[in-house]
Amino acid sequence: MTLTHSEYVRGGKRVPASQYAGEVVAVRYELAYAASAYSDGDIVELGVLPAHHTVRDMVVDSTDVDDGTDFEWDLGLMSGEVGEALDEDDNARTCGDEFFDSGTLGRDAGVDRMSNPAGFKVTPTDKDRSIGLKLIDQGTTTGTFGVTVFYGT
Repeated sequence: MTLTHSEYVRGGKRVPASQYAGEVVAVRYELAYAASAYSDGDIVELGVLPAHHTVRDMVVDSTDVDDGTDFEWDLGLMSGEVGEALDEDDNARTCGDEFFDSGTLGRDAGVDRMSNPAGFKVTPTDKDRSIGLKLIDQGTTTGTFGVTVFYGT
């Protein structure tokens, strides 16, 4: 398993936070997907859910990144601190499936909304958390995989 970090995680792009109670912010995290760069089980640390925020909704969009029926993924919160290689116990970081469990969008181009009810029940914490994409079964071609996260306080 390999862990890669997006520009939002590495600090190259700013992650906005809501300024007022009840305000909802939307950010689109995009992955230029190339199947040759990934293996089954790899995790991409796509973005950040800022401290004191919770997810209100999530939309995934993708071009066709698979020429068959292989592409499958989870989308959820990651263990450990944002941008770190290992968790606080020096173990490999993990990725949950709170937002999408065994998603298949990307086998064909399209758009899908958050499908796991657990995603609407994520409680705010006092620290930033990572949003990760775990490739259960990698795609076979290249394309774009985007995740728009709507979050607020």
